[in-house]
Amino acid sequence: GQLYGWNTLGAVAGALAGEMLLIERFGLTGTGAVAASLNLVAALAATRLAPGLPSAEAAEPAVARPVAGPGGPAWRLMAAAAISGGLLLALEVIWFRFILLFTMGTTATFAIMLAVVLAGIGLGGLLGSAWLRRDPAAARALPLVALLAGASVLLAYATFSPAPHAGLLSRWLPTLGPYAVSGLRLMLPTSLLSGLLFTLLGQALRRHVAGESRPAGLLTLANTAGAMLGALVGGILLLPRLGLERSFLVLGGAYGLVALLCAADGPGPAPRVWRRLTLGAAAGFGLALALFPHGRLDRTLTQLWKQWGPDRVVARREGLTETVAYLA
Repeated sequence: GQLYGWNTLGAVAGALAGEMLLIERFGLTGTGAVAASLNLVAALAATRLAPGLPSAEAAEPAVARPVAGPGGPAWRLMAAAAISGGLLLALEVIWFRFILLFTMGTTATFAIMLAVVLAGIGLGGLLGSAWLRRDPAAARALPLVALLAGASVLLAYATFSPAPHAGLLSRWLPTLGPYAVSGLRLMLPTSLLSGLLFTLLGQALRRHVAGESRPAGLLTLANTAGAMLGALVGGILLLPRLGLERSFLVLGGAYGLVALLCAADGPGPAPRVWRRLTLGAAAGFGLALALFPHGRLDRTLTQLWKQWGPDRVVARREGLTETVAYLA
């Protein structure tokens, strides 16, 4: 959790610094040189740290337990990691297309939205690390976290406001500040819960795969492979076939499958309070699915664009590269 969290928060700094500071001062080539220099700094730091680290033989057991056969606990956990990674990256594609309906599609917009997602993931990793220090059996909450992630997707869409008051952020980003706030409300809760889910899955996988680096490697492999497929599914299948609104519904609902996979693996009977919390989350998740606001997108677009004259959405088409709405 610490490694994942700090690495991802570094990515937040990189995304914002590249767009807001470095390209303006050094240009594209100079920014690439800065990035290369930072890689060299990291390499030098690793060289200085390496002599003090234990050898691989000391850090890992001589014989590692193999991953159990298909259908075993380790495979279910890796499937949960793959699906959750796929869901978040598919959501990232959907979120970006959705936000672009309400703001200009510039590189600054993209950098801010990317930073919001990465910040949520990184903070979730640090939160998971702190939780595991206090409670080594925190992985029992995996179904609860997955259900909350799904509910947050649905509720964030249901309560979305295109351009709320940005407060102090408007001083730093006078044009994009309101949309940054919208992005925070839409994307941050699910991203944070995703980072927490990843960290707790790593702890759960360690019970079935021996060593420190091997379960982390398997978890990252499954999660990243799922993320790769999720980005393709979100952009190539969901958007043109289902559209934005139904994609939110499908992706939010799919977190229920992650919860079921995680529920099949637990560190023993959960205390009564955790069972009650999980049941409450399941009820809230089901309610969010049942009350999903179908047609909200057209109503939101109509409300936003009334200031320019049109009073209703006549037709809307969503394709691979754009969403087009015809208002009259």
